[in-house]
Amino acid sequence: MVIPLLKKFNRKLMILIEICIFEFDKYTFMNKLLLACILIISTINSMMAQENYMVGIKVGDPAGSISEFFAFTIAGEMAYIKPVSSSIRLGASVGYTRFFGDKANVRISNISVVKGRVEDQGFVPVVFKSLFNLGNSGFGLGADLGYAIGVDSIRGGGFQYEPKIFYDTGMLLFTASYQSISLTGGNFNNVQFGVAYQFR
Repeated sequence: MVIPLLKKFNRKLMILIEICIFEFDKYTFMNKLLLACILIISTINSMMAQENYMVGIKVGDPAGSISEFFAFTIAGEMAYIKPVSSSIRLGASVGYTRFFGDKANVRISNISVVKGRVEDQGFVPVVFKSLFNLGNSGFGLGADLGYAIGVDSIRGGGFQYEPKIFYDTGMLLFTASYQSISLTGGNFNNVQFGVAYQFR
């Protein structure tokens, strides 16, 4: 049981290293990365003076049929979420989820294969958020419902839902979730683990 898991981890680590080398060779990617960093830093600075905001990052493992073609996911989001009672918070968020392609020699629908690797796919989810605290334990349940917009070769988008469990320390919110984006011809699913900083 342990050995197959280690082999899978090593394979994903090597894919991550190869993707980093490939992406950093692309000037346009660096421009986008720099712009994204500037926007994120600017947004966080403005949030520091506000309440009920959170900013987070998540990593995930593709699930279902797409796990054969995508190695892992990285996601980030910025949210505004406000208490409506002592145990319920409601709000909305916008984020970005990227599915990093695995090695393959076949074409999947309209997704191309570049240098022996499935083309990465990115989505911009715009969702309504809900968090429900389970007493004073810090644990709780949540759900995101909304629409994810495709920004690469998959255009348009699809309905997104993301049930989750969380642990709230007050400053940090740790989450484990299952994200599913429903598209024509199939779903993009992944199991995510994340942490968010809460501006309270």
